[in-house]
Amino acid sequence: AGQGLVVLAGARAAAEGASLEGVIGVLDDAAGRVDLVASVAELQTLWHRGWVPSEVMDGPMEPAGGRDGPRTLFRFRSGSVEPLAGVDSSADAIEAIHDRWSRGGGVDTESSVVFHADDPELAARLEKRLGQVSFVSGFSAAMGIHTGRGVVGAAWLSTPH
Repeated sequence: AGQGLVVLAGARAAAEGASLEGVIGVLDDAAGRVDLVASVAELQTLWHRGWVPSEVMDGPMEPAGGRDGPRTLFRFRSGSVEPLAGVDSSADAIEAIHDRWSRGGGVDTESSVVFHADDPELAARLEKRLGQVSFVSGFSAAMGIHTGRGVVGAAWLSTPH
């Protein structure tokens, strides 16, 4: 989702007639401003795939009470994964994502996206809570295989300072 926002910024610059160097500059700038916060219903699928650093794997390995049980939160920013405090429910996850989005420039965003892995209802709840989202995107089947069901999050491209 975050990479998509970077690509869209570059595509807009190209459509507006920017030179190749100008588009590359826009892409570099956008890559430095993109932020993403997400919640995972369980970590077992990610753990089995081996794609996430072990220090991030500090949360429920199996869903507790379905997709509305405890959830793990994380942030992608500046090329790294940052584990955030876990929460007790999907409602708490939505509030935590909203809080990070608000404090991280989402309110004054250039563009933003809510994304999900096979949980459009949860994505709709997050979209409503954020109040201003450019679009909502579901994961592809390939992405869902790696994350498992129930991922929800927001990515945004902060307004340049």
